[in-house]
Amino acid sequence: MGIALLAVWSLVVGAAVLGLTLFAIYGLGTIPRALVAFLEFPEGLVLIAAGVFAAELVTAVGLWTRREWGRLLGIVFAAISFGTGMLTLPLGFVGVLFSVATVWYLTEKKTRSLFRAGRRPPPPS
Repeated sequence: MGIALLAVWSLVVGAAVLGLTLFAIYGLGTIPRALVAFLEFPEGLVLIAAGVFAAELVTAVGLWTRREWGRLLGIVFAAISFGTGMLTLPLGFVGVLFSVATVWYLTEKKTRSLFRAGRRPPPPS
């Protein structure tokens, strides 16, 4: 069940990044100060958000189908989330904890065994 939850979480995160980016730029008409370089080309920021959504979608599919590359992508995204969470402390504290828990879960021996390369088990129910 943990793998299915992580797959759904990947979809939620990707959709949230894209949705919030679109809302901020086209709904509110604003770009955060940290992203001031995109003032002249806000579509670039939308393209990056769409890329994040696509990568999270691929990760979700990989996790859902229990592919080794999906597990590795999950670990990579958790590591990136850990880094961004550390940059936004104390607000990022929950994100840091979730990232640590995700890496721990995906590297646990029992979980790793579910992702044997070349094996195609049915999706988790």
